[in-house]
Amino acid sequence: VTTCMGGMEALELVQTRGYLPDLMLLDAMMPEIDGYEVCRQLRAQYHTSALPIIMVSARNNEESLIAGLQAGANDYVTKPFSKHELVARVQTQLKLKHAWQAEVDSRLSHELLGKMLPNHIITRLKEDRLESSDPIVDAHDKVTLLFSDIVGYTSLASKIEITELIQILNTMFSGFDQVCDKHGVYKVETIGDAYMVAAGHDGVGNHAERMIEMALDMLRVVREIPYPGRADGSHIQIRIGMHTGPVHSGVIGQKMPRYCFFGDTVNTASRMESNGYAMAIAVSGSTKRELAGKYEFVATGEREIKGKGKMHTYFLQHKETEWETAINHFSGLKNTLSGSAVGVNSPMLRHGMRRWLGRNPSFNHLAPSRGNSSVDLLQIEAMLNDGRSPRDSLCQDSPTGVPRGSHSPSPGSPAGGLIPRLSERQGSGSGGGDQGRGGRG
Repeated sequence: VTTCMGGMEALELVQTRGYLPDLMLLDAMMPEIDGYEVCRQLRAQYHTSALPIIMVSARNNEESLIAGLQAGANDYVTKPFSKHELVARVQTQLKLKHAWQAEVDSRLSHELLGKMLPNHIITRLKEDRLESSDPIVDAHDKVTLLFSDIVGYTSLASKIEITELIQILNTMFSGFDQVCDKHGVYKVETIGDAYMVAAGHDGVGNHAERMIEMALDMLRVVREIPYPGRADGSHIQIRIGMHTGPVHSGVIGQKMPRYCFFGDTVNTASRMESNGYAMAIAVSGSTKRELAGKYEFVATGEREIKGKGKMHTYFLQHKETEWETAINHFSGLKNTLSGSAVGVNSPMLRHGMRRWLGRNPSFNHLAPSRGNSSVDLLQIEAMLNDGRSPRDSLCQDSPTGVPRGSHSPSPGSPAGGLIPRLSERQGSGSGGGDQGRGGRG
């Protein structure tokens, strides 16, 4: 218990001690400033539950009581008072304060948990899952998933300090988090530079539409993040891919639990991103159908997608995306890879191909041999588009996530001749036309 002899001393003590007292007994009549003014100043800074004040006064008239309560006192006791009455009033105020503090802590815990799990999962955990060891697993008929990552992330990370890289990622992901809240979609996780979002798992409709707007806002966010070390005004670039389909979801783990998604839809959404283009939004046919009549899309044609086979993919046709550049790129690539394979007929060319493929061990099984006299360019394209590991080691700053290759591109080549001038060496071999320009593998 700390005693103060005046109102100014009491105010100074509260403001300088570094923590609030559990409760204050405040006499109405004091030198310098009275208890009513002290109470008003404290209430301007502290809630009634944060700092309970019981005002004590010899004035027992109704006006004094009302004045004390209006000044912000929690209770008012008149002199003379019994010890038991005062103790009972103090205990009541302390119980109310502890209940209020418990409610505040519960809200903070809920807010923190809400950053990790969706609200409908939190409700289930509170209502009927607290005593159950069974995991929460749900099946969803139709959910839209989005993946994004930074173009040339490995190259960027190798050129700047780690503190600067973390700052860039924090700025980007914080901006993404804000637009997640704006569109009512759920941030699933981040891994390195990758960002995953889900919509529709909570039963809320128009999930594909909300997700496409989310994607557009993500592009707006990164346009405000300058690319470090460049004076040309360029900014960080990302690829975005989306797919809609059935998934399962579940809460994994007890310490720092995560709400995860499982199924082929997750893999397909990831493939849409890895087979996309810088500052463009790539979608599958199912997502396109969900958005029919609301947004315009342009087809890339049938493409070989690793693990999925041949798929029809599309880019959102929107003024804020690089859809025209993306389509021009993939149209040129399709012309370059117009045949399923390019014949490798001469021993000299087979030797040259073996040397090139030897420098790229990921493709050794495609090397020409006596029993295999062709190089499957479409299969090479699918492998190049597959996953982060081969892309990170070969890609550098390729906007498509596909390696640029070790040879200079021939005129008209959309991605820098990985297989240089095959038909030039073969004369009028199979493929012909643009195939001789050396396309992207």
